[in-house]
Amino acid sequence: MEILATLILAAASMTIVPITEANYPLVAKIYKEGINTGLATFETQVPAWEKWHNAHLNFGNIALLSEDKMLGWASLAPVSSRCVWWRRRS
Repeated sequence: MEILATLILAAASMTIVPITEANYPLVAKIYKEGINTGLATFETQVPAWEKWHNAHLNFGNIALLSEDKMLGWASLAPVSSRCVWWRRRS
């Protein structure tokens, strides 16, 4: 029961906000950490705000904050037209 109470209190201090140009530096920091893993994206560099914003849909771009610290983010983008999975058949 203590764990549940702790989770409820933690969730109460969290806020979902839209991703904006003002908070994009926090998104970019998390994005860079994902790029460094080599698993989170095919991108190799964090794009500038305008490029990132233009590549995503105008809705569904959200960040999770807790006491002004960004815990994570999610966004919607159209399917990429890049042929990143193409391989030559033998």
